[in-house]
Amino acid sequence: MTAGERRPRTRWPAFLATACLLLLGGWLRLDQFVAQVLIDDEWHAVHQLIGNTPQGILTSFGHADHSIPLTLFYWLEADLFGLSELAMRWPLMACGLATLLLFPAYVRQRLGAVEALVFGLLVALSPLLIIYSRTARPYALTLLLVFVAVHAFEAYRLDSGRRLRHGLLYAGTATLATWAHLLAAPFVVMPCLLEAGRLLLCRPADWRAATLRLLRLGVPTALAMLAVILPPLLANPGALSGKAGVDLPRAETWVGIWFAWFGTDSAAVLGVCLALCALGWRRMWATLPLARTILAGLLLTLLLILLARPAWVNHSLTLARYLLPVLPLLLLATALGTVRLAVLAGRPGGRHAVWLRVPVLLTPVLLLAASSPLPAMLRFPNTTTLHSVFQFDFRPGHNVMARHLDTFPVSPFWQRLRALPPGSLRVAAAPWFFESYDWLAPRWEAIGRQPVLPGHLSGLCVDWRHGELPTGGRFRFRNAVRLADLPAAGGVDVVVFQKRFALPSGAFTRYVDAGFEADCATALQARLGPPDYEDGTILAFYLTPQARAISHAQR
Repeated sequence: MTAGERRPRTRWPAFLATACLLLLGGWLRLDQFVAQVLIDDEWHAVHQLIGNTPQGILTSFGHADHSIPLTLFYWLEADLFGLSELAMRWPLMACGLATLLLFPAYVRQRLGAVEALVFGLLVALSPLLIIYSRTARPYALTLLLVFVAVHAFEAYRLDSGRRLRHGLLYAGTATLATWAHLLAAPFVVMPCLLEAGRLLLCRPADWRAATLRLLRLGVPTALAMLAVILPPLLANPGALSGKAGVDLPRAETWVGIWFAWFGTDSAAVLGVCLALCALGWRRMWATLPLARTILAGLLLTLLLILLARPAWVNHSLTLARYLLPVLPLLLLATALGTVRLAVLAGRPGGRHAVWLRVPVLLTPVLLLAASSPLPAMLRFPNTTTLHSVFQFDFRPGHNVMARHLDTFPVSPFWQRLRALPPGSLRVAAAPWFFESYDWLAPRWEAIGRQPVLPGHLSGLCVDWRHGELPTGGRFRFRNAVRLADLPAAGGVDVVVFQKRFALPSGAFTRYVDAGFEADCATALQARLGPPDYEDGTILAFYLTPQARAISHAQR
């Protein structure tokens, strides 16, 4: 090889970095994914399937908001092969994994490989991005669609050779994002608004062509968006207006939102990340038009939120979710600031000082990993990683959901399970409440180290309870147990029935009906025999030889 010849650039480092990112991010997103119980707002769509028709779903956002296209997709899955937790969640997981792959690839093309690697690690470790990849709600979908739509519009504006392709992509993603979640609309409409603003600065000779280019895309997109959102708005306007004019962000909301976005419980770590973010912000702003458009969309969305005052927006998690598209930009600016600091750290010592860059580049990654809520959320076993206790507020002292659950009585029975190997028994607990502030399974699983599944009482002592599944082949949930089918159905080792309890004044729970408790306890004993364990808190029934080991383990 001559001095003038260069070695061909190998792509192996890029492939290896991408593979490592996918393995790390994929593992964090997929860990115990199939075992997760459907909980909280994920039930909004299921309740629509139980009590509504496809036409009714299409023409209403519902009293409890459901994503219309996702719910219709679930209706199709239920009719074709029966709906399960996995069937509801896999489209969102696919979007989360696509984000993990596409976002760093976009950054690599425009900003560099090192920047993409640091950014990709931050995306892989982001608790909110992990949570919404696992959740049967539209946020992972709309996050991906917003960025694709903004990118497609920019490509439409600049690439005359493939304008039709980019225009169709923008119109399709913008329409679907708005249909899936209305608060995505400001983000996907903003490219058109900014382009209209540019027309005011356009030279007269170029004004007509630029205007026609915008109208050719903007008008069909607007018509498509109106076609999907007008029917539910006109048919049932109260579905949205009834939840407006309720709450506003407070001072603590604006503080907590930064902990939610960066996924840390440490003020010191947050301060370091914000400093790095500020250091990299200028480069991101100057280099990426997409970032400027998303940030403009953020301001418009925030303005609409302040005007509409939707319910629960006073909580940091809710506001962080509504403004989720800003999260990748915060992580990107942090990555760019980290790279800039690493370059400065490597200069003084010359050639050998390049090794100083590695610990600097890993600083935000290691700090966020050390202060992350993920270890508690992804412990084994944990069937409720989506429980509000793990995400309501990442700061332990500010998590009112954790304080609320600490007021619930806990039977010493759960400590008995700890003597057995983790994950060796399946426990069905009743009564089940789909709203997580009434469901204590995270505490039970942390103590007993055994998976706890909802025990549905419908068909046993009541005809049907809200948050439980009716009979029939349309619903095939794997992570719930219909107690009316036991013991013949199998699949569970222990049944636990939680007795009625009183909470301190001001605490909230719906389990207050003494008649309901008596009827269901009697029905369980008629079906399963006398309880094998009882105290003032629970009744427990052992259904398998493996469950009998609970008694032997205590001897």
